[in-house]
Amino acid sequence: MLNYFFLPILFLVGILTSFDDFKLGKIKNKWTFSAIIYALVVYYAFFFNSFLKGQFMGSFLIVLSINLVISIFVGYFLWHFNFWSAGDGKLFIAFAFLIPLTFYSSGNFNFFPSFTLLFNTFIPLGIILFIKSLTINNLKKSIPLIKKEFSFLNIVKLLISVVGVYWFVSFIFFFIGHELLRYILVLIIIFVLRTYFKKSYFYIAIGLVILRSFFTNIFSLNFLIQTLLLFFLLQIIRIMLITITNNKFIKNVEVNNLKEGMILATNISLKEGKGVLSKTNKRLVSSNVEGLTKEDIIKIKSIERNFNNWGC
Repeated sequence: MLNYFFLPILFLVGILTSFDDFKLGKIKNKWTFSAIIYALVVYYAFFFNSFLKGQFMGSFLIVLSINLVISIFVGYFLWHFNFWSAGDGKLFIAFAFLIPLTFYSSGNFNFFPSFTLLFNTFIPLGIILFIKSLTINNLKKSIPLIKKEFSFLNIVKLLISVVGVYWFVSFIFFFIGHELLRYILVLIIIFVLRTYFKKSYFYIAIGLVILRSFFTNIFSLNFLIQTLLLFFLLQIIRIMLITITNNKFIKNVEVNNLKEGMILATNISLKEGKGVLSKTNKRLVSSNVEGLTKEDIIKIKSIERNFNNWGC
């Protein structure tokens, strides 16, 4: 019955947000918030009616609530770490709320069925962008970066990180039955550790490996299979990201031609009072998926800099 209430609104919100995103380059809050409020009203009426009939569905409410909470966390996480814009995050939350849970029955992702929606959003897009990036010129630019990233020391660090973090996830989040969800969680934790702890994340991983040796046999066949699968998955993702971020979608733009909404390929930092293209030092303007604001453009144009154009 819920399908008849949600599916028409789902298609309507999808059409409206797609039109705004294509025309304006952003998703308006009024569509996503209206969709969430509508879903709340419908679910309230549904559960209240079921309660009056003595058919209150407690387990359904629990799954629905947990799925929504995790969707909010995932939406915020991907926005915070610059994987998508705030509008995209809010739209994902709205869709997670609007899509009936029965539509996820084949995914079998326990308390986070909306993972199917997330998976079907990123994986096809990533594959398409990767295929488009497989040009001769782009590969020539990407191969040296891939070789540098895949040095022996980096591979050893990553392997140790996978060993330690995978055990940590399996031990702490034992209630997650789906292996793919565990893999994704391991990748997220490794990414967070590398982002916040920089080089010292490796020592945290070593500590987890040592701790693991006290609880389980790290030389078991099952451990070897799971660790290698996850390790190779992470390597494939790294290759795809390096190749995609060096593709033809990035072009040089002169400072005077900057426009609001353009996304920088790298950060602009201050070094000895001058603007430089760097990921270190004091950041003046950061690269993010929200794009440049009017204030950012004014900052860039007003400072002394050692560049005239760069990738956007």
